[in-house]
Amino acid sequence: MSTDFTITGDKAIKKALQKIGAVAVGETVPSDELSDCRDTLNILIKNMMAGPNPVFKGLKTWQRSRESLTLSSSASYELKPSGGDLNTDIPVKMISVRLKDTDDNETPLRAMLLEEYENIPNKAQTTQPSRYYYEKGVDVGTLYFDCIPEDTTDTAELTFLRALNDIDDADDGLEFPVEYYRPLVNLLAVELAPEYDLPVPDAVAAAIQNATELVNSFEPEDSESFFQPEVY
Repeated sequence: MSTDFTITGDKAIKKALQKIGAVAVGETVPSDELSDCRDTLNILIKNMMAGPNPVFKGLKTWQRSRESLTLSSSASYELKPSGGDLNTDIPVKMISVRLKDTDDNETPLRAMLLEEYENIPNKAQTTQPSRYYYEKGVDVGTLYFDCIPEDTTDTAELTFLRALNDIDDADDGLEFPVEYYRPLVNLLAVELAPEYDLPVPDAVAAAIQNATELVNSFEPEDSESFFQPEVY
């Protein structure tokens, strides 16, 4: 016996296609169709990342990550997969930033709004940072401090939310807690039905409602990922 059940994106696609009658149980899905369906699945997942989600109220599609940023004589730092001051997934939302000294003491910094950051009269002064502003772009995220750090032996400890990984290959898994597989598969079935010129079975609509009610009964603290980035 085990409790480690999981499915790949391709298995979710096949289950969704079975639900709308596009493929039979045991039938192989052609590779070109799988590729198209992965695009649909990724579009669905990315759409769920657009802020508070009215369907899955307790869940957000970003995972928490933690990284250490080495400080330099600069008031701004680029965060991106490669070629940045910190090579990492681009943060979707910064949760917290703490300065950590060589004795492992951490000092939390206060987040600024854009207007507050832009109203700092001298961003080039060298002193101890007390505030930060984070700005996400398409290809890079930029972390700004309210000054140039005076002690570059400190590190900035970052806690942030990152986007879910794309489903690109057959072995790529879904970065969702297992209780979300059922509503996700049925939602995917609804998305795929028009592409196959097929109606959405009543059973699929009923399964979405039932599965959604069940996952929404979970406490947010019990989930590994959430759809509402404001809920920590």
